[in-house]
Amino acid sequence: RASREFRVYVIWSIVSIASYPLLTAIFTKAGDTAKIVAPQFLFSFELLMVALIAQLTRKRFKKLLRFSQGVGTSAVTKRMEYYMRMNDIWAMGAFIEGISLLISNSISLSKAETADEDRFTSDLFMNIFSLANSATYLMSFFISVL
Repeated sequence: RASREFRVYVIWSIVSIASYPLLTAIFTKAGDTAKIVAPQFLFSFELLMVALIAQLTRKRFKKLLRFSQGVGTSAVTKRMEYYMRMNDIWAMGAFIEGISLLISNSISLSKAETADEDRFTSDLFMNIFSLANSATYLMSFFISVL
C-alpha cells in the first residue's frame, strides 16, 4: 500500500511540474489574465488536495497513536503527537491558502467591471493567502522550537 501511494505522489509531482508551462502555453492566446490565472488555479486545487491528503494522514496518525499507547513508549507517542500537530497546522494552512487563491483567481477571471468593483474582496483574499502562508511557517517554527 505504501509503495503504491508513493508512486502516486511521484506521478503527481511529475504531472504537476509538466502542467504549469503547458497551461501557460495553452492559455497564451486567451489573453494575459487567463495565462497568469490558469496555473494559479491549478496551484489552488493542488493545495486543496494536499489539505485533503493531510486529513487522511491525520486519521492514520490517530490510529497509530491508539495502537502505540498500549505499548508504553512515551517518547514514540510524544513524537507522533508532534508530527500530528505539524500535520494539522500544514493542512489548515494549505486549506486556507487554497480557498483564498481560488476565490481571488475566480474574481480575476470574472468580467472586468466586476473585478474592478470587487477589488477590495480580491485584495482581502490575497492578504488572507499571505497571512495564512506566514502563519503556517511561524507556527511550524514555534512548535519545532518548543
